[in-house]
Amino acid sequence: MKAQFEQLRTNTDFIFNAFMLDKDGFDAPFHFHPEYELTFILSSAGTRYVGNHFEDFKENDMVLLGPNLPHCWKNHANQTQAASAVVVHWDQYLIDKKWLDSPAFTRIKKMLQHAAGGLRFQGPGLKDFRYKLKRLTTLTSFEQFHYFLEILHQLSLYDHTTILTSQSDMHHLDYANNERIGLTLDYIRKNFSRKINLKKTANLNRMTEEAFSRFFSKVMRKSFFCYLNEYRINHACTQLIETDKTISEICYNSGYDTQPFFFRQFKKFKGCTPGNYRLNYLQTAR
Repeated sequence: MKAQFEQLRTNTDFIFNAFMLDKDGFDAPFHFHPEYELTFILSSAGTRYVGNHFEDFKENDMVLLGPNLPHCWKNHANQTQAASAVVVHWDQYLIDKKWLDSPAFTRIKKMLQHAAGGLRFQGPGLKDFRYKLKRLTTLTSFEQFHYFLEILHQLSLYDHTTILTSQSDMHHLDYANNERIGLTLDYIRKNFSRKINLKKTANLNRMTEEAFSRFFSKVMRKSFFCYLNEYRINHACTQLIETDKTISEICYNSGYDTQPFFFRQFKKFKGCTPGNYRLNYLQTAR
């Protein structure tokens, strides 16, 4: 999961590309590129990383990313479903500045500004965009541009959105340090269910424990152990919702040695006990 710059341009005329992505699993590294990206997950589940933000994703997850925003999608270790998505890349100069400054494009311009920190779309209306984005990949170049502007307009009117990473957080995300952060996040993803200590993680980055702690906190805007516990609790939430495992099993599978500490961390991040979290979900899903 080495963070890296991704070269999307195959020629100097590149301005737009919409395509279907079908793979056994999402395996792209933590990367960034100067183009905008709109990704709609058709199938698969795992963890989505955008800047210093992470959360689980599943089918019908849709995110708009601004230029040079580091990101990647990683499948869960036990994921067996094929990974499929619609991905749209476009040059940040695709829409002329005079257009963006006109009243007709006010909402689109605002949406693209918010995309600098990553913009997640939620709600029942995503089913319509699932169809529209799949159709976009089948059109000719001229039809694509016209249809894509219509999609952008509809997205700009969509109410259920969340900015994933604040501008102040992004100010601290130094791209030169992405390789170390990528290495650390990948290590957590692969080993969170086992004991993880600061010394070993610091050694992976060829840093002292103190230096690594300062580095991680500066870049991610949270301490290493805060991030680790948040990751573990997010995993526990997925297990509570998607499996019939006991809370005790979920506790140990999420990397915790004792249930009391697991309960304290769960309440810290979710504001309730694991049992109440599962119960609330079941009541809402009825």
